Amino acid sequence: MENMVKAKTQDDQSARLKSPDSIESIGRKTTLIFIIKMSLTVASFVGFFFVARFMGPEPVGIIGFALGFVGIFMASDYGFGMAHNKRISEGLDLKECLGAYTLIKCTITSIGVALLLLCLFFWEDMLGHGYQDPIQKQVILVILAYYVLFSISDISTQTFGGLRQSAKQQAPEFIGTIARMPMMIFVAVAALGVVVLAMSYVLTGAIMFVASLFLLRKYRFKRPSKKILKSFTLFAAPIATMSIVQTVSVNLDKVIIQYFWDSTEVGYFFGIQRLTLLMLVISGSLVPIFFSSISYYHTKKAKRTIKRLVAMAERYLSMIVTPIVVIFIVLAAPIIFILLSSSFLPGVRIMIWLSFYCLLVSLTQPQAYFLAGCDKPTLVAKIAFILSSLNIVFLLIFVPKSLFGVPLFGYGALGAAMATTISTFVGLVVLKYYSKKVAGIRSSGRIIKHWIAGALMGITLYLITENFWTISRFYDLMFATIFALACYLGFLALMKEFRKKELLYFIDILNLRKMAKYIGLELRE
Repeated sequence: MENMVKAKTQDDQSARLKSPDSIESIGRKTTLIFIIKMSLTVASFVGFFFVARFMGPEPVGIIGFALGFVGIFMASDYGFGMAHNKRISEGLDLKECLGAYTLIKCTITSIGVALLLLCLFFWEDMLGHGYQDPIQKQVILVILAYYVLFSISDISTQTFGGLRQSAKQQAPEFIGTIARMPMMIFVAVAALGVVVLAMSYVLTGAIMFVASLFLLRKYRFKRPSKKILKSFTLFAAPIATMSIVQTVSVNLDKVIIQYFWDSTEVGYFFGIQRLTLLMLVISGSLVPIFFSSISYYHTKKAKRTIKRLVAMAERYLSMIVTPIVVIFIVLAAPIIFILLSSSFLPGVRIMIWLSFYCLLVSLTQPQAYFLAGCDKPTLVAKIAFILSSLNIVFLLIFVPKSLFGVPLFGYGALGAAMATTISTFVGLVVLKYYSKKVAGIRSSGRIIKHWIAGALMGITLYLITENFWTISRFYDLMFATIFALACYLGFLALMKEFRKKELLYFIDILNLRKMAKYIGLELRE
């Protein structure tokens, strides 16, 4: 009898681990994605650290410009990735969905390549323009190859996102990025140049492509019917324009900085962006699971559960991201000096603005994906279109010294950071308004406690580092961070915002034994 009870308990635990939409499962999946993405960020940054140290801002700027320029043509899938993810999570025929998305993805990728090559031809041969450095065109073409491989690999990513299988979803990018790290280090130390550095990205894309094919080997692709293609198109059409404008908006900053300034200025901006990825990893880890789960519960008409998910996501994101943002703001100069080099110190103010941007993005994402998951793609598209257009306008106001003879702010890379942050703040306000209007979702007043605790922590950290503690080495930065986080949790505990309940929740989702069991269950499917 005792063995039967024990076996039943184990079965119940396995069921909870496998259940894709329980709160516990969502927390564990999000944590797994966070661990993988954080590992990716750290591994990628280790390589980038050597590039920044040994090569300086200008080569970093050339790579950043190429990634931005090619990204304008290649980074958007016109909303079809979200459509594929959603239709799978809603239970449509997986084989047909795979066939439809593969056909669409290959078509979109081909169009993107053709448009980019046409643009280069027009720029050089029709207008007779060149580049600040002739090597830029070579880097652009190499990065184009990376984007093609990355784009095709996205079929696997979106498929496993819709199936809510976190381990498989993240595996290709994890393997590819880990493989790129030693190559970046070797290129930087051996001074092999920026073109070979760009080739390290192609290596990542190639490995991701092979890994994606391997993971999809057991899945069958079916020729899509007109009905399934129409279903994809109906969902994607309202957000296609938004997707294009948003992609242009996200990538245009580096292109505008390059056009009106130079590669060194792009290097400041792109280098600081890489540092602030740490904060975006946290919010980005939630999105793949959050959107699919919202879609699932929406089909079940579980409004109360959806509200709970949104509130939980917003609260925990704020609780986790706030102290990191404050640390990046207070210790901006030491962080840049230690993790990049003294040549990037002109980017201190860029770091401060981008840190605020990361906090705003973290609070924005639950609202945006709530609306999309509740079949409001048109509304999300309209909001994103307006805000992305606003960001482009701000970029053209803050970055150039003048435009068509009209004097402007001329802030360069700092102006790009300001434009992005301001437009994101407007986006947060608008999304919160519509979340409340559509489903009555209100922001929790408990978030204010996080900001108060963060401010108190920041003041404490500032006073100590300014008067008693000089942060000049990596171990100084590490201990200062631990001290700051301890202060933050202490202030939260005093305000009764971090209690035993929260501690037990985090301990549970971080339980290595349960995490390993979940990964094993998923990979065996």
